[in-house]
Amino acid sequence: MKIPNLSTAPNITQLILEGCRNLVEIDDSVGHLDKLEVWDLFQCQKLETLPNCLTMKSLRYFDLLECERIKKFPNILHKMKGVQYLNLEGNCTNELPPSFGNLIGLEGLIISSDSGEARLPSSIYNLQHIKELQLAGDFIFPKNVEIDRQPMCNSLGCSSKYVFPMLKRLQLYFFEIRSEIEFILNCCCPLTLEVLEIYKSKVVTLPECISRFERLHTLIIGDCNKFWEIQRLPHSIRCVDVGYCPSLDSQSFFQLLPEIIGLPPNLPPCLGVTSHMLMFPHSSTMYGTHLYCFRECSFEVAGRKNDIPNWFNHQRDGNLISFSIGPEFPTIALCIAFGMQDFLCNCDYYVFISINGRERMFEVRKNTRRWHLCFICRPQSTLQGLFRDLQLTDRNHVEIRCEPFNASYYPSSREKIAPIVERIGVHVDCNCPLFQDISKHLHPLMLKSLRRAARADVKYIEQPQHDPDFAANKGFSFDSSNVDGFDLGSSSVAQPVTPQSQITTKN
Repeated sequence: MKIPNLSTAPNITQLILEGCRNLVEIDDSVGHLDKLEVWDLFQCQKLETLPNCLTMKSLRYFDLLECERIKKFPNILHKMKGVQYLNLEGNCTNELPPSFGNLIGLEGLIISSDSGEARLPSSIYNLQHIKELQLAGDFIFPKNVEIDRQPMCNSLGCSSKYVFPMLKRLQLYFFEIRSEIEFILNCCCPLTLEVLEIYKSKVVTLPECISRFERLHTLIIGDCNKFWEIQRLPHSIRCVDVGYCPSLDSQSFFQLLPEIIGLPPNLPPCLGVTSHMLMFPHSSTMYGTHLYCFRECSFEVAGRKNDIPNWFNHQRDGNLISFSIGPEFPTIALCIAFGMQDFLCNCDYYVFISINGRERMFEVRKNTRRWHLCFICRPQSTLQGLFRDLQLTDRNHVEIRCEPFNASYYPSSREKIAPIVERIGVHVDCNCPLFQDISKHLHPLMLKSLRRAARADVKYIEQPQHDPDFAANKGFSFDSSNVDGFDLGSSSVAQPVTPQSQITTKN
């Protein structure tokens, strides 16, 4: 099927050919319709031939989505300001015409190729209004070319003539050439880049320039098998998602988190039922004189429950954790470890926070993966907003609960079991009773058992492989019947109960 000569209808303003699945060719005359504003070719899946050139300046909507058989993209004879978004895929992207840069009004550009290396024309740098750029395939950017414009500051802190000055979001898919990724990040991205996503590419680490992206708030690395390290991140970062990257050294990322989030370091670990941390008293010099800027953010990386960093001073197995806070709302950082129940079943989850029995929504996340750690930070101001009607006392009971669920819209997936919450960790400046505060309330046998637990935790931390059954193998256990005057069964910290408990020990 072919669109015939339309030169006898010069006043056409809209040409809607969406879903013409048998359309193969469009006559050259269509490229000269000077009043054409809307040209919709969505899902013309057999279309191969477009007009050789486009001369109209009136075009403002040009949809080529799912037109994968187009052999050649037309020449753009005049600068075209009206077209703001373009999605190109298939063979036509392997050799875009030198005049492609005349699409100077483009703000969003998606180009994909599945046939090896594809070289972009030097005129690509004329697209100075690009805000969102998505590249799928091994695209080679031109280098050492003459460009008639003033260089701009790039991510390396020097001048570059290759910068897309308005670029806010960059997505890279299926890049096999690492040096090309580095060139794009180093030379083409402005310091004002806000979102960076890299998928299924041979990226190993992020270049040093990442830390200079002063507005970067979202970083997503997905299905990059050789990606293993995050060296530095800017303080503007709010969301990090590193998924299905089996080579990732998660500890290198964990070391960045406290500084990025702005958490005070070295909060003393609390006495926990299942916490693998030392128990030691508060220190008056622990905080020093540092000022911290707390940030609201979330991060997701691959990991298991024993990978929760030790600087989360409350930790407990299961989906519920509790602690107490003083008369001021603190900043709360939360780490949730998800385990697998059903293979390949992602999930959504809710996090609820309750203070003195008043419950609020703390977080809602979608598409969480199994065997991943989710980090969430809520600053003091957020909690004040959630509980603006609550007057805190000297000691306030806080509970945090995570509820995952399978929210699939597809009938075939609805019966799958959502991942479970294996462990929760909380980093918070609390006023829970510490070891020396509660020791006078404990039975001598319980006190002895707790001291043994502390010594065992030292050995646990030194182990190269975390063993979740380590405590049981060492011959001690904690439950609500082990305590005289405190309940250790419902929380990671001690809570007062009626003095009717009995003492049980493991032989």
